[in-house]
Amino acid sequence: MLFINMNQKQSKRRQIIKRILVYALMITSVVIIATFITFFVMGFRFDASDGKIEQFAFLQYASKPSGAKVYVDGKKLGSSTPTRNSVKPGIHQIRLSLNGYEDWTKTVDVKSGTITWLNYALMIPQKVSPEILDSYPAAYKTLASPDGEFIMMQSDQVNPNLNLIDINSSPIKTTSFNLPTSSYSGAGVSGLSHSFEMVKWNNSSKYLLIKHQYGNDIEWLVCDVRDAARTQNITKLLSLPIDSIDFADNSGSKFFALSSGLIRKLDVAAATISKPLASKVTEFGVYDSGIVTYIGTDESGNAQVVGMYRDGDADPIILSTVNNKSSVLHVSATRYFNEDYVAIADGRNVTITGGSFPTSSSSSGLSKVASFAIDKDIQKLSFSPTGEFVLMQSGTNISTYDLEHLSLAQYSIASASIKWLNDDYLWSMNGNNLVIEEFDGANTHNFSLVADQEVILTENSNYMYYFSQTAKGFDLNRISLIAK
Repeated sequence: MLFINMNQKQSKRRQIIKRILVYALMITSVVIIATFITFFVMGFRFDASDGKIEQFAFLQYASKPSGAKVYVDGKKLGSSTPTRNSVKPGIHQIRLSLNGYEDWTKTVDVKSGTITWLNYALMIPQKVSPEILDSYPAAYKTLASPDGEFIMMQSDQVNPNLNLIDINSSPIKTTSFNLPTSSYSGAGVSGLSHSFEMVKWNNSSKYLLIKHQYGNDIEWLVCDVRDAARTQNITKLLSLPIDSIDFADNSGSKFFALSSGLIRKLDVAAATISKPLASKVTEFGVYDSGIVTYIGTDESGNAQVVGMYRDGDADPIILSTVNNKSSVLHVSATRYFNEDYVAIADGRNVTITGGSFPTSSSSSGLSKVASFAIDKDIQKLSFSPTGEFVLMQSGTNISTYDLEHLSLAQYSIASASIKWLNDDYLWSMNGNNLVIEEFDGANTHNFSLVADQEVILTENSNYMYYFSQTAKGFDLNRISLIAK
């Protein structure tokens, strides 16, 4: 009996030890696998060429249209766009190829553990055929709506004739109308000269700001593009001389205006004018959500200031003071990936700060992201539609700063007129060629198209619209970016 009990005890011990060893092995295996997965997700790979483990970088690809083959340093990936892969840190040559389209190429310099998004590749067909959608006898100016669904065409500068073109309808629909004579001053007065200028759509694509000059006087109108009879004369209604004006929100009734060096908020619906929000201002701009940036002088008049005002704050905030009164300053603000950014240019020097916009009760929140100088004094400064890029222009010299990769690109264009086509591409004219290129000057495409006025790329990137002048007037054309 004693012998049997001892065997049973030894057997139980062996079972316990075996279980402990199994559990320990399981835990160790889980830890090893979890560690391996963590390191793999972080980009660590075994490099067979040198026998070392190092942290790779990730490249994420997408194209319009999708399905493009991806080549990295000449080697084809096993999948087409959208796709991704990991590469060693350093410089790599990327090429996207799709039957019927021109190749898309890019040189990237990547760092360990980073993700580089190459998700903006616009594949251009090797052959494009313009299609005339409609013709117009005259076109003084055109403005595309922010949502890309409409184009407002102004027939001439002297008369308030407007054409609302719905490019989303099939076939396209053009609605012509005149601003009511009751909405502007001097209508019907013999010998009085008139000039009308479309200035800006609001972000909801429902209202249009129009500058009207009659004789030596200037007034501002806001037009409801769906019902022109509701056009209002802001200047006349509020009895306020206005130098410049911009929408404060999407209501079409609230504005920020510069009047005699003072920024005020106007409410047309309530017929009210706020107290001065900032003084000694020379120019200003409105960023979405009631953020005003401006350039002016300090109270002494001896220095220039760059300031900001947030709707509802008690006072503005001075972002920068420049003692040189001859310096040419520019300022622009945006929001990108839940971060606020402000870019300030002083001559050829640029400072970009990011974080949270300051308030009158808290001046902190923005810290320096980048500071650099470009080759020539900056004439125009702005952010791209989504806010990722800072665009700096000096004549035909273009510079862009990428907030995502903290990189600066500089290149030249043929024409001093350049506009954003979408979030990543710009368009300009080179003689009789319409030119589109990426934010850094890469992937330039020349179309043998004589374009006047606006050029519009649809949101899905399937079509591009443009105007061309003919002996009889102007044609609205469309080219398909889907290869046939």
